[in-house]
Amino acid sequence: MSSSIDRETMVAALSEAQRSVEVITKAGITELMAFRQPPLSVIYVFEGLTVLLVPSRRMSDWNEIRKWLGSQVNQLINMLINLDKDLITDEQLTNLKSILARPECEPERVKRCSLAAYQLCQFLHGVVASVTFQRQYQQTINEPSS
Repeated sequence: MSSSIDRETMVAALSEAQRSVEVITKAGITELMAFRQPPLSVIYVFEGLTVLLVPSRRMSDWNEIRKWLGSQVNQLINMLINLDKDLITDEQLTNLKSILARPECEPERVKRCSLAAYQLCQFLHGVVASVTFQRQYQQTINEPSS
């Protein structure tokens, strides 16, 4: 596979992640927060978001996530749009990949629970793809030629 194909794939993944987050609305986030006992798919998507946005505090309990979201709902969309993917650590990427590998995080399964959660899930998958491709691309650039 050539570097130009890798670069195109990375750009496409990043564009998809950006498009997914741009259609998320405050109303969608508020709707998700209204769940008293959301489906696991919704909880896992938000767990993934907290891995990116609050890496020092891994949250998997819905009440804890809702409490955190309650103070962030107005800024959440901007935080996602402005997320600096270059600052995502290997640990964050590994944690996010493990969350998204769960069957409940398959995008179509999430979509059956909530459109807003689906859009966030698509964003997370796009971030993983983008960061992974970017790092692979950097490795190929940094490898000495034979």
